[in-house]
Amino acid sequence: MGKIITFIALIFVSILIFWIQFSIKIKIDCKTQYGDCPEEMVSVMRSIESGNLYQTKRKVSKYFKANYQVLDFSTQFKLPNTLLVNILVKKPSFALKDIVSNRIELVSSQGQILSHVNSTSLPTVLGQIEIKKIGENIGMNDLFALKLLNGVYEMYQVNNGNLEDNTLVVELPAGIKVIFPLEGDSGLMLGSLRLIYSKLTNGDQVKHYSEIDLRFKNPVIR
Repeated sequence: MGKIITFIALIFVSILIFWIQFSIKIKIDCKTQYGDCPEEMVSVMRSIESGNLYQTKRKVSKYFKANYQVLDFSTQFKLPNTLLVNILVKKPSFALKDIVSNRIELVSSQGQILSHVNSTSLPTVLGQIEIKKIGENIGMNDLFALKLLNGVYEMYQVNNGNLEDNTLVVELPAGIKVIFPLEGDSGLMLGSLRLIYSKLTNGDQVKHYSEIDLRFKNPVIR
């Protein structure tokens, strides 16, 4: 008798699983590590959530595997009819702003464009930027400029700089303009800047100079 009951229970569970997989219309609850998913993701989830669990999980997986903003994701079914999707989104490190269109690209630390926005509080390099698609990589010179600006931001809380004639130009708090090349040893440049700027601002020397040019082997102070 016990074996019969177990057998019947297994059949019942199998039928229940089949029914859940292929009959229930699923709703999707999408979350990231920061809270609710961005509106564009929510919109996509709404468009695919009317299917059954099997179909919905396949579509969710296909979408997020191809989404450049997503580092990882997981799904969890919750009774009676909800598929919880947890997203680990990539965090932007820098921003590039095109001065012609005022469009801003949010960029990962590896140089991949994660999104386009109208405003940001991230360190931002401004210039005539070729706006690219989400998922594409920015140029090596642009990425170099962003990393330089991030270094300046960490030292002096200056969060913007300008691309001018193949250089990055940043103005420091004391009114000193710094000119960086767009290639070379960024660590050496930032170290040189810290040393020179410290000497200039330690006393009255700063009022005699307005520019630090790091494009040369020996930095030029004007």
